[in-house]
Amino acid sequence: MSFVSLWLNQRFPRGRKPGAPSGSNKRNTFDAFVVSNDQFAHSAALTIADAPGEAYNPLLLFGGTGLGKTHLLQAIGAHVATRQPEMRVRCVTMERFMQEFTLAGQGSALARFRRQYRVRDLLLVDDVQPFAGKKRLQREFLELFDTLHAGRRQVVLASDRPAEEIPGLDPAFFARFEWGLVTDLQPPDFETRLAILHRRAAEVGVGLPDELAQFLAKHVSVNIRRLGGAMSRVVSYASISGDAPSVPMANALLGEVLRDEIAFVDVRRPNQSSNGSSFGLN
Repeated sequence: MSFVSLWLNQRFPRGRKPGAPSGSNKRNTFDAFVVSNDQFAHSAALTIADAPGEAYNPLLLFGGTGLGKTHLLQAIGAHVATRQPEMRVRCVTMERFMQEFTLAGQGSALARFRRQYRVRDLLLVDDVQPFAGKKRLQREFLELFDTLHAGRRQVVLASDRPAEEIPGLDPAFFARFEWGLVTDLQPPDFETRLAILHRRAAEVGVGLPDELAQFLAKHVSVNIRRLGGAMSRVVSYASISGDAPSVPMANALLGEVLRDEIAFVDVRRPNQSSNGSSFGLN
């Protein structure tokens, strides 16, 4: 099987790992999570996975795009589904929850919708931002949350921002979050980014030259998902072209990615200049 086929199978798996909850990526496990600045969030997630409903209920994970919130959320589900298969686990995005709620409408369909969620032992909800300004949806979710929490069943939420920055969020949610734990995920440090690259290269069975790994880890520093995508683009091109993956190849292929990273760093640290060279990066 070619590298490209392996990579596609990794990115778009045909089936879930046995025991993994619906809606999960089978690669998102605790073993595959490289811990860095997010050690506290990782420890909290593992504590919940070992004993759902016993501590940190609810848990709210927040942080920028591509920092591992979804990974940790789904790792909890996979851990519980594997070790406690009798537990009823649901992993869903808020967008999906909202669509199901809207389609249920009223009457018996709404009753079925509520039953399917209220029997869960562990509810994992990703990307809760669609809450913004939707009062009926928020009331429905608060009722669901209260039912689960009263039964000592676990709720874990993930968001790309702190709760107080979600516009139009019912103040009742802030009180619920205080019952549990709110923790953020920060961009990984350089050594962790290197470890992530080498681990992902090993997963798909390709060699990643140290010089290239260091280049990518240095210049793609904000978004883990983008870091993995940058590596995949370079090694996929190398496999197709027959050339060895290299820094000049990365420079030529990743112009838009590198520009975005420079712009983000400049916004965050306006007093620091970006070093650049074809792009001019080295």
